[in-house]
Amino acid sequence: MRRFPLKSYLIIGLTIALSACASLPDEKSAQSRAEQVSQSKHSANDILQRAKLSLKKSDSESLSFYAPSYQQKAMEAYKKAQSLYANKAGSSEVKLNAQLSSEFINAGIRNKKVVKDTLKKSLKNRAILKELMAQKYFPEAFSALESEQINIIKTIEQRDLKGAKQAEKALIIKMHSLEVKAINYAYLAKTHTMLKQAQDINAEKILPRTYKQTLDALADAQQFIRQNPRQELRIEELAQASLFQAERLYSLTRHAKNIQVAQDNQLEQFVLKQEEQLQRINQGFKQKDIRNLSFNDQSIMLKQYAESNLEDIHSYQSKSGKVSKAQLDKWKRKTVLLQGEVRRLQKALKKAQSRN
Repeated sequence: MRRFPLKSYLIIGLTIALSACASLPDEKSAQSRAEQVSQSKHSANDILQRAKLSLKKSDSESLSFYAPSYQQKAMEAYKKAQSLYANKAGSSEVKLNAQLSSEFINAGIRNKKVVKDTLKKSLKNRAILKELMAQKYFPEAFSALESEQINIIKTIEQRDLKGAKQAEKALIIKMHSLEVKAINYAYLAKTHTMLKQAQDINAEKILPRTYKQTLDALADAQQFIRQNPRQELRIEELAQASLFQAERLYSLTRHAKNIQVAQDNQLEQFVLKQEEQLQRINQGFKQKDIRNLSFNDQSIMLKQYAESNLEDIHSYQSKSGKVSKAQLDKWKRKTVLLQGEVRRLQKALKKAQSRN
């Protein structure tokens, strides 16, 4: 208050008040058209009903976002027309305000087209954020960005397209930041949950190397998302890889923790349980009992059984009439050659017939 005299504060306050209720560039033309309709033979009720339909259309056109000032003025004019009609005011005054409401909606629809042409990038980013459910997972951040975008749209309503484009650049940077955050949440939320469960049972201390591998996999996914937020397939692959590592860490830590706290008389139980798991697989292959071998040798033999079964399957498929892609391509080539030979013989036959 010491730095600015009272007169300065009054001027500042007046400026803010004027900007808050600033008129729109095409408001005079809308007023002029509404005055012409107010002198027409149409009834006040008909024009009021048309205004009501226009307001419904403004909802379907999302004018509260694409033309907020136009929709606000349209609603104010419609409410005034309704009030005048209810109080049985002059017909021309009712028609003037009702038509003015429709004019603002029409102007708002035109403004929507300008907004779409001017703010293509930020509107595309907004659509992506909504697809990622950013408005659900980060409502405050999304609401703040949307409010900022609406303020930019209001500058377009005043036909300051250059200022809108300039302001959009800063908005896009913020949108990108929220997009990365939303993608991280959408794709890596399960990984974070599983990692937290592993941390709760001291995975970092019990399995330090596996814990580091899990963090590295998560960091790789996060870095790729920051640099390439639109490459969904690769993000999905990295997210699945990081989730796999987190689940593996959790399972191994639980197993290690059980061994760590086991009493001497429980060690036999753990060993027999692992043997049982390998034996279950061996029984599935219907092979002889291999429990006399070390766990490592058992795993090698089980691998060999699996590979042998796959060869039998491929052999069976070939014998049962199923063919590989290579075999199919070979038959295609033979078919093309046969078709060429048929065409050659047909031409020769026609020539022989023409001679006769």
